[in-house]
Amino acid sequence: MRATQLTNRLIIDQTTLTRSLSLVERDDLIQTVPKPDARLRTVKLIPKGEKTLHAAFPLWTEAQKRIVLALGVEAWALLGADLDRLVKNSGEWQ
Repeated sequence: MRATQLTNRLIIDQTTLTRSLSLVERDDLIQTVPKPDARLRTVKLIPKGEKTLHAAFPLWTEAQKRIVLALGVEAWALLGADLDRLVKNSGEWQ
C-alpha cells in the first residue's frame, strides 16, 4: 500500500505517518518495497508484523468493548456518528 493511501485511510498527516512507519519498520513489522520512483514509498506487512497484528486484534476488540460499556451503546453510536461527520467534513478545511 502506498503511503498516501495510508494517510487517507488512517486520517493522519504525512509527518505523523512517516514517524509512525519509521518506528514500525524499526521493530521489523513492515518493510519498505523498493520502487523506481523514490518519491513514492510503498510498505508491506511482513510475517512478524502479521503475527503482531493478529495478537493485537483481540486486545483492541476488548478495549472497544470496555469503552462501549463505560459510555453506553447510545453514546458510543453518537460518538461514532460525530466522528464520521468530522472525517467527511475535514476535507473542507484543507
